[in-house]
Amino acid sequence: MSVLDVFSGGDEFQKVLQESFEKYTFQKSYLSSGIQLLDRKYIHQALLSQTDSLKEDKLRFLEFYEISKPVFFGEADRFCFLYRSYVSYHWGIGSGSNAISIYKRTDQGWNEVVTFGLIMY
Repeated sequence: MSVLDVFSGGDEFQKVLQESFEKYTFQKSYLSSGIQLLDRKYIHQALLSQTDSLKEDKLRFLEFYEISKPVFFGEADRFCFLYRSYVSYHWGIGSGSNAISIYKRTDQGWNEVVTFGLIMY
């Protein structure tokens, strides 16, 4: 399935594209227990402050996830668009990934329709 197959037309695609860039603040009540919301500036500062610790093996593991504002679209908002980013550092070696995902609301909850990994050049 192509990511474009879930859109009813170009206008809907443009709506999702524009809304996905809007600033959005997640609330703690939206998340399961054990997940902590942190400001992006804090993440970047924490990462930079731990660089030496990672290189010197004082800190063995660091990871964080970032997601975009969820954008709902389609008839009765049955689809949801998310951009996800993941970064991890293990033993001083960094890796990460980015993806665009679309989910569909069903009677059983949200099911992934399609996910596309993004490669940066």
